[in-house]
Amino acid sequence: ETWLQGLQQSIHRTIAKSISRIVRDVGLGVAMEEWAFKYPAQVARLGLLYYWTKECELAVSELKYERKAIPNASKKFSTVINRLPTCLTRGAWKGLDEPFLPIHKLRLQNMITYSLYLRDTLDSLGNRKLRDVTDFEWRRNIRFYMHETGEGSETHQLCILDGRYEYGCEFLGGHLPIAMTALTERCFLTMSQALTQLKGSAVIGGTGVGKTATVKGLAYLLGRYIAVFACLPQMDSTALGKIIQGMAADGCW
Repeated sequence: ETWLQGLQQSIHRTIAKSISRIVRDVGLGVAMEEWAFKYPAQVARLGLLYYWTKECELAVSELKYERKAIPNASKKFSTVINRLPTCLTRGAWKGLDEPFLPIHKLRLQNMITYSLYLRDTLDSLGNRKLRDVTDFEWRRNIRFYMHETGEGSETHQLCILDGRYEYGCEFLGGHLPIAMTALTERCFLTMSQALTQLKGSAVIGGTGVGKTATVKGLAYLLGRYIAVFACLPQMDSTALGKIIQGMAADGCW
Protein backbone atom coordinates (compact mmCIF):
# COMPACT_ATOMS: atom_id res chain seq x y z
CA GLU A 1 0.00 0.00 0.00
CA THR A 2 2.85 2.39 0.85
CA TRP A 3 4.64 1.48 -2.39
CA LEU A 4 1.50 2.13 -4.46
CA GLN A 5 0.98 5.48 -2.76
CA GLY A 6 4.57 6.44 -3.56
CA LEU A 7 4.07 5.33 -7.17
CA GLN A 8 0.94 7.45 -7.47
CA GLN A 9 2.71 10.51 -6.08
CA SER A 10 5.63 9.94 -8.47
CA ILE A 11 3.26 9.78 -11.45
CA HIS A 12 1.56 13.01 -10.37
CA ARG A 13 4.91 14.79 -10.03
CA THR A 14 6.05 13.53 -13.45
CA ILE A 15 2.89 14.73 -15.19
CA ALA A 16 3.07 18.11 -13.42
CA LYS A 17 6.69 18.55 -14.57
CA SER A 18 5.73 17.53 -18.12
CA ILE A 19 2.97 20.16 -18.17
CA SER A 20 5.42 22.84 -17.05
CA ARG A 21 7.88 21.77 -19.75
CA ILE A 22 5.31 21.80 -22.55
CA VAL A 23 4.17 25.29 -21.51
CA ARG A 24 7.79 26.42 -21.79
CA ASP A 25 8.01 24.71 -25.20
CA VAL A 26 4.99 26.74 -26.33
CA GLY A 27 6.80 29.92 -25.33
CA LEU A 28 9.96 28.80 -27.12
CA GLY A 29 8.08 27.95 -30.30
CA VAL A 30 8.90 24.23 -30.35
CA ALA A 31 7.17 22.49 -33.27
CA MET A 32 3.76 21.15 -32.27
CA GLU A 33 4.32 17.70 -33.79
CA GLU A 34 7.32 17.22 -31.48
CA TRP A 35 4.97 17.32 -28.50
CA ALA A 36 3.61 13.93 -29.56
CA PHE A 37 7.14 12.53 -29.30
CA LYS A 38 8.09 14.15 -25.99
CA TYR A 39 4.92 14.05 -23.88
CA PRO A 40 1.98 11.78 -22.94
CA ALA A 41 -1.28 12.27 -24.85
CA GLN A 42 -3.05 14.15 -22.05
CA VAL A 43 -0.10 16.54 -21.63
CA ALA A 44 0.03 17.19 -25.38
CA ARG A 45 -3.69 18.04 -25.32
CA LEU A 46 -3.11 20.49 -22.48
CA GLY A 47 -0.28 22.06 -24.48
CA LEU A 48 -2.70 22.53 -27.38
CA LEU A 49 -5.29 24.07 -25.07
CA TYR A 50 -2.70 26.39 -23.47
CA TYR A 51 -1.48 27.56 -26.89
CA TRP A 52 -5.07 28.07 -28.07
CA THR A 53 -6.01 30.01 -24.91
CA LYS A 54 -2.96 32.24 -25.27
CA GLU A 55 -3.62 33.01 -28.96
CA CYS A 56 -7.34 33.61 -28.41
CA GLU A 57 -6.86 36.02 -25.51
CA LEU A 58 -4.27 37.91 -27.54
CA ALA A 59 -6.72 38.18 -30.45
CA VAL A 60 -9.63 39.27 -28.22
CA SER A 61 -7.47 41.97 -26.60
CA GLU A 62 -6.59 43.30 -30.09
CA LEU A 63 -10.22 43.59 -31.20
CA LYS A 64 -10.30 47.23 -30.08
CA TYR A 65 -7.69 48.09 -32.68
CA GLU A 66 -8.04 45.35 -35.31
CA ARG A 67 -11.47 44.08 -36.41
CA LYS A 68 -9.97 41.01 -38.10
CA ALA A 69 -7.93 39.94 -35.08
CA ILE A 70 -9.91 36.72 -34.51
CA PRO A 71 -9.96 35.63 -38.20
CA ASN A 72 -6.22 36.30 -38.34
CA ALA A 73 -5.68 34.21 -35.19
CA SER A 74 -7.79 31.43 -36.72
CA LYS A 75 -5.64 31.39 -39.86
CA LYS A 76 -2.47 31.27 -37.76
CA PHE A 77 -3.83 28.43 -35.61
CA SER A 78 -4.94 26.46 -38.70
CA THR A 79 -1.48 26.84 -40.24
CA VAL A 80 0.19 25.50 -37.10
CA ILE A 81 -2.10 22.48 -36.63
CA ASN A 82 -1.85 21.52 -40.31
CA ARG A 83 1.61 20.15 -39.50
CA LEU A 84 0.04 17.37 -37.40
CA PRO A 85 -1.76 15.43 -40.19
CA THR A 86 1.28 15.93 -42.42
CA CYS A 87 3.50 14.25 -39.83
CA LEU A 88 0.94 11.48 -39.31
CA THR A 89 0.67 10.78 -43.05
CA ARG A 90 4.45 10.80 -43.48
CA GLY A 91 4.89 8.39 -40.57
CA ALA A 92 8.22 9.94 -39.61
CA TRP A 93 9.53 12.85 -37.57
CA LYS A 94 10.80 15.97 -39.24
CA GLY A 95 14.14 16.97 -37.75
CA LEU A 96 14.22 14.02 -35.32
CA ASP A 97 16.24 10.87 -35.93
CA GLU A 98 13.90 8.71 -33.82
CA PRO A 99 11.51 5.86 -34.70
CA PHE A 100 7.82 6.63 -35.26
CA LEU A 101 6.02 4.22 -32.90
CA PRO A 102 2.30 3.26 -32.66
CA ILE A 103 2.01 5.28 -29.41
CA HIS A 104 3.18 8.37 -31.29
CA LYS A 105 0.52 7.74 -33.94
CA LEU A 106 -2.15 7.54 -31.23
CA ARG A 107 -0.96 10.79 -29.65
CA LEU A 108 -1.01 12.58 -33.01
CA GLN A 109 -4.52 11.30 -33.73
CA ASN A 110 -5.71 12.62 -30.36
CA MET A 111 -4.04 15.98 -30.98
CA ILE A 112 -5.58 16.27 -34.47
CA THR A 113 -9.08 15.50 -33.17
CA TYR A 114 -8.79 18.04 -30.37
CA SER A 115 -7.13 20.69 -32.56
CA LEU A 116 -10.02 20.53 -35.05
CA TYR A 117 -12.49 21.17 -32.22
CA LEU A 118 -10.39 24.12 -31.01
CA ARG A 119 -10.15 25.48 -34.56
CA ASP A 120 -13.94 25.35 -34.98
CA THR A 121 -14.42 27.03 -31.60
CA LEU A 122 -12.01 29.79 -32.58
CA ASP A 123 -13.88 30.29 -35.87
CA SER A 124 -17.18 30.61 -33.98
CA LEU A 125 -15.67 33.30 -31.72
CA GLY A 126 -15.60 35.59 -34.75
CA ASN A 127 -19.42 35.42 -34.93
CA ARG A 128 -19.89 36.37 -31.29
CA LYS A 129 -20.02 39.93 -29.99
CA LEU A 130 -16.74 39.84 -28.12
CA ARG A 131 -15.08 42.95 -26.76
CA ASP A 132 -12.92 41.75 -23.89
CA VAL A 133 -11.64 38.59 -22.22
CA THR A 134 -14.09 39.21 -19.36
CA ASP A 135 -17.11 38.72 -21.65
CA PHE A 136 -19.32 35.69 -21.07
CA GLU A 137 -18.90 34.45 -24.66
CA TRP A 138 -15.18 34.01 -24.00
CA ARG A 139 -15.28 32.82 -20.39
CA ARG A 140 -17.77 30.06 -21.25
CA ASN A 141 -15.01 28.28 -23.18
CA ILE A 142 -12.61 25.79 -21.62
CA ARG A 143 -9.28 27.56 -20.95
CA PHE A 144 -5.96 26.47 -19.50
CA TYR A 145 -3.42 28.64 -17.63
CA MET A 146 -0.19 28.19 -15.73
CA HIS A 147 0.51 30.50 -12.79
CA GLU A 148 3.76 30.85 -10.89
CA THR A 149 3.41 30.95 -7.12
CA GLY A 150 5.57 32.94 -4.76
CA GLU A 151 7.34 29.77 -3.59
CA GLY A 152 8.90 29.16 -7.01
CA SER A 153 6.42 26.42 -7.92
CA GLU A 154 3.71 26.47 -10.59
CA THR A 155 -0.01 25.74 -10.59
CA HIS A 156 -1.90 24.44 -13.62
CA GLN A 157 -5.45 25.70 -13.77
CA LEU A 158 -8.41 24.84 -16.01
CA CYS A 159 -11.21 27.39 -16.19
CA ILE A 160 -14.81 26.93 -17.35
CA LEU A 161 -16.79 30.15 -16.88
CA ASP A 162 -16.45 30.94 -13.13
CA GLY A 163 -15.15 27.48 -12.24
CA ARG A 164 -11.40 27.21 -11.63
CA TYR A 165 -9.90 23.75 -11.20
CA GLU A 166 -6.34 22.79 -10.47
CA TYR A 167 -5.33 20.01 -12.85
CA GLY A 168 -5.38 16.70 -11.00
CA CYS A 169 -2.36 15.11 -12.78
CA GLU A 170 -4.01 11.68 -12.75
CA PHE A 171 -2.52 9.48 -15.49
CA LEU A 172 -5.41 8.60 -17.81
CA GLY A 173 -3.71 7.06 -20.83
CA GLY A 174 -4.01 7.92 -24.50
CA HIS A 175 -7.53 6.74 -25.35
CA LEU A 176 -10.10 9.54 -25.15
CA PRO A 177 -13.46 8.65 -23.55
CA ILE A 178 -15.36 11.10 -25.78
CA ALA A 179 -14.71 13.49 -28.66
CA MET A 180 -15.25 17.17 -27.94
CA THR A 181 -18.25 18.74 -29.67
CA ALA A 182 -20.43 21.80 -29.05
CA LEU A 183 -22.93 19.61 -27.19
CA THR A 184 -20.20 18.07 -25.03
CA GLU A 185 -18.93 21.54 -24.23
CA ARG A 186 -22.38 22.64 -23.05
CA CYS A 187 -22.62 19.53 -20.86
CA PHE A 188 -19.21 20.31 -19.34
CA LEU A 189 -20.29 23.91 -18.72
CA THR A 190 -23.44 22.79 -16.87
CA MET A 191 -21.63 20.14 -14.83
CA SER A 192 -18.88 22.63 -14.01
CA GLN A 193 -21.43 25.06 -12.58
CA ALA A 194 -22.80 22.24 -10.43
CA LEU A 195 -19.31 21.35 -9.20
CA THR A 196 -18.55 24.93 -8.18
CA GLN A 197 -21.72 24.87 -6.05
CA LEU A 198 -20.77 21.45 -4.57
CA LYS A 199 -23.76 19.81 -6.23
CA GLY A 200 -24.15 16.67 -8.30
CA SER A 201 -25.14 16.23 -11.94
CA ALA A 202 -27.55 13.83 -13.61
CA VAL A 203 -26.91 13.30 -17.31
CA ILE A 204 -30.17 12.12 -18.90
CA GLY A 205 -30.56 10.38 -22.24
CA GLY A 206 -31.29 7.14 -24.04
CA THR A 207 -29.20 3.99 -24.05
CA GLY A 208 -25.82 4.30 -25.75
CA VAL A 209 -25.89 8.07 -26.35
CA GLY A 210 -22.75 8.72 -24.29
CA LYS A 211 -23.93 9.72 -20.81
CA THR A 212 -21.19 7.81 -18.96
CA ALA A 213 -18.59 8.79 -21.57
CA THR A 214 -19.49 12.47 -21.06
CA VAL A 215 -18.84 12.24 -17.31
CA LYS A 216 -15.59 10.36 -18.00
CA GLY A 217 -14.66 13.08 -20.49
CA LEU A 218 -14.99 15.78 -17.82
CA ALA A 219 -12.78 13.76 -15.46
CA TYR A 220 -10.22 13.32 -18.27
CA LEU A 221 -10.31 17.06 -18.96
CA LEU A 222 -9.67 17.91 -15.31
CA GLY A 223 -7.08 15.15 -14.82
CA ARG A 224 -9.08 13.61 -11.98
CA TYR A 225 -9.71 10.04 -10.90
CA ILE A 226 -13.22 8.80 -11.62
CA ALA A 227 -14.91 5.75 -10.12
CA VAL A 228 -17.68 4.20 -12.22
CA PHE A 229 -20.06 1.63 -10.76
CA ALA A 230 -23.51 0.41 -11.75
CA CYS A 231 -26.44 0.99 -9.40
CA LEU A 232 -28.54 -2.16 -9.69
CA PRO A 233 -31.97 -2.82 -8.14
CA GLN A 234 -30.36 -5.49 -5.94
CA MET A 235 -27.99 -2.96 -4.35
CA ASP A 236 -28.64 -1.66 -0.84
CA SER A 237 -27.10 1.00 1.38
CA THR A 238 -24.55 -1.51 2.73
CA ALA A 239 -23.15 -2.26 -0.73
CA LEU A 240 -22.93 1.43 -1.60
CA GLY A 241 -21.31 2.15 1.75
CA LYS A 242 -18.57 -0.40 1.04
CA ILE A 243 -17.80 1.29 -2.28
CA ILE A 244 -17.57 4.72 -0.67
CA GLN A 245 -15.49 3.31 2.19
CA GLY A 246 -13.04 1.79 -0.28
CA MET A 247 -12.75 5.06 -2.19
CA ALA A 248 -12.08 6.96 1.05
CA ALA A 249 -9.47 4.41 2.12
CA ASP A 250 -7.70 4.82 -1.21
CA GLY A 251 -7.68 8.60 -0.74
CA CYS A 252 -9.48 9.37 -4.00
CA TRP A 253 -12.69 10.58 -2.34
